[in-house]
Amino acid sequence: MSTPTPSHPPSQPLSASKRAAQHVSTPSNLSYTSPAPRSVPSPAALRKDQAGRTPVNHPTTGSSQGSKTLAGTPMLQSLSQQGSSASPSAGMMAFETPAGMGSGLSGLGLGLEMGTPGLAGLTPSMGAAMIPTMSELGLTGSGRERRNEDEERKAKLRKVLRRIGKARGRVSEDGIARVARRAGFALEYSEERSRVKERETAAVTRTIDIAGKVVMVEVKLEGEEVQSVNVTTSGNSKELERHNKSASAVLTQALRPVDGTVPGIGIPLDSFASNLDWMARLDRGSEKVNCFDALNGVYSSLQRLYEYETTQAIGTESVGSSISDLAIYATCKRSGRPRFNASGRLGLAIEYWRDERTTANSEADDSMMDIDAAESRSNGAQDESNAYSLNLGVERSAPDIYMPIRVSDSWLADPSAMDAAAALGGIPWEEPPPTLLTEGSDPDAMILDAAQRLPHLRFVATFDPPIIVPFTTAVNIHTAVGAAPPQAFANLTTWTSLLLGASGDVPPVTHSVLAFSDGVEGEVQHQYNPHVAKPDFGYRLERLPFSHPRQLVELLPTFRQWACMGNLLKQTFAGVTTVEPAGRNVAGGAEISLDDLTNGSPTTPGSIVPVDITLVTTPTPTLGLNVPYVHANKPGARITLAVLPNGDFNVGVASATIVKAQSVQGQRLARGLDQCSDLGVWIEWLRAEIAR
Repeated sequence: MSTPTPSHPPSQPLSASKRAAQHVSTPSNLSYTSPAPRSVPSPAALRKDQAGRTPVNHPTTGSSQGSKTLAGTPMLQSLSQQGSSASPSAGMMAFETPAGMGSGLSGLGLGLEMGTPGLAGLTPSMGAAMIPTMSELGLTGSGRERRNEDEERKAKLRKVLRRIGKARGRVSEDGIARVARRAGFALEYSEERSRVKERETAAVTRTIDIAGKVVMVEVKLEGEEVQSVNVTTSGNSKELERHNKSASAVLTQALRPVDGTVPGIGIPLDSFASNLDWMARLDRGSEKVNCFDALNGVYSSLQRLYEYETTQAIGTESVGSSISDLAIYATCKRSGRPRFNASGRLGLAIEYWRDERTTANSEADDSMMDIDAAESRSNGAQDESNAYSLNLGVERSAPDIYMPIRVSDSWLADPSAMDAAAALGGIPWEEPPPTLLTEGSDPDAMILDAAQRLPHLRFVATFDPPIIVPFTTAVNIHTAVGAAPPQAFANLTTWTSLLLGASGDVPPVTHSVLAFSDGVEGEVQHQYNPHVAKPDFGYRLERLPFSHPRQLVELLPTFRQWACMGNLLKQTFAGVTTVEPAGRNVAGGAEISLDDLTNGSPTTPGSIVPVDITLVTTPTPTLGLNVPYVHANKPGARITLAVLPNGDFNVGVASATIVKAQSVQGQRLARGLDQCSDLGVWIEWLRAEIAR
């Protein structure tokens, strides 16, 4: 059977798909012609022929974009149809070509493989250079560098993470529960209704039990007001009951409203949360070793030492007979004052220095026990704002890196041995035996190792507030306690910059000082001109590990030395104006009236007293002062003020007007500075002494 043939055969048998693949509409502004043969009709002609039969915008089956089709073959979309909001300019190539046109041309083998066009140009592979877009260059429309959105998101995330956990909230049932869960405690709730004549009243007392491994805190609330807080700590020490009572008083005051404050409103949870965090850290470390017992043993030994030193100071010529005088003497000159759950803060602290060591208004406070002091304070406020303390705690540490904690109260010998040691000028310290754990009790221990293990905990002291010391002094302090010395970095800051917060040299400052002349109080302007003879690098001393309380007691004189020196300079150069008052003359060139000389006034009214201060940090922190005399024709005095360990002063005076022995005069001047604790007041008093 023969095959029928069409009466009018096509000149070239090509399907629609082949026609679409072999012929592309070429823009007129290109320099090359279409490689397709002339016998093939153009896509424009095909679209015209098929316009009556196939709708141009008819969507294909399963298409969601409504693409144009021609006999089952997708038509090519323009840039605007592909979702691009930008259009080429008049000078660019304006043709409807999709991003994937290169894949269609590669099948022809004509070498017209083309890359994805940008908004401003097209990159053919025939050697023509591509015109990069501004976004590809990392620039915006204004020519500036494009925003790094990833870095901005990271910065915002870091800012959020820094803020998380800082806002403790206000006192309420939900707030207390939130900070307790955040500290890692387990919570239990109970409810109790009051009954009057067999009838339930509206008063409901809810109890929140905050439970840890060895500690339990019971908070009772009526509505949103805290009624009481009861702390229970399990341990072997007999004094834990007393410490539980003081801890309950501290937490109760932290949650109680201040006088005149509505209960539950305006009472922050900061103090309660910080104390709960301290308790949680010790509770987490008490899984195998009771950290509360360990700190209580250190406190017992230090308290016996404090009581012995205050007793021995009675009748001393340089110490008063009041309880307050004895307390300050033991605090600032001896082994410090141990305090447990005092000053609105839980834990053991050794108070070792005060900026103001006068005792006129502190006798009543210092005569109270720590428990009474905690009960008398409102909202956990600090009773000694100018006190320097070492807050003792426990932290995780491997026993092969540093000596672990020991649970004992035998750090000090009995009182009979203390008398013999005091006669030799020493303290009879003892070395308690190590605390060992049985096999398998330490989670870090392996079962196959030795039967006994040392705990993975060590004592640590936190400075409150931190003190600024030279870097070499910080290395010596760490070496004294057997800890790794701090590492030297390239960005070390000078001691004066770290202490005063100055980025460079300390500028001259002007102070207003109260002075007395013939019993009349007046205001005097001092201008301090600092000069650092030899800048030294500084170090902020914040934490220090220790294995024996003896190490801290032996370092207290060094801590007092730099705390005292730092306080003198901060009072003089930190937070004061650097602008000289208008209309004032320097005292060295001011005219002295007859009344001033007759009345013995050390300073001319309306003048500025220039004081040159030279600072030396090593080997002993020393201030060299050029103090002008009251008369302009006299040179004044050269004062050398050295701050010794324990905060003692050594004053040397070079002046022709002082007729007393230098040693006697220096002792008197040093005692005056120790009493006033203010460099400006002391300088004005010193000028009056020179004028006599």
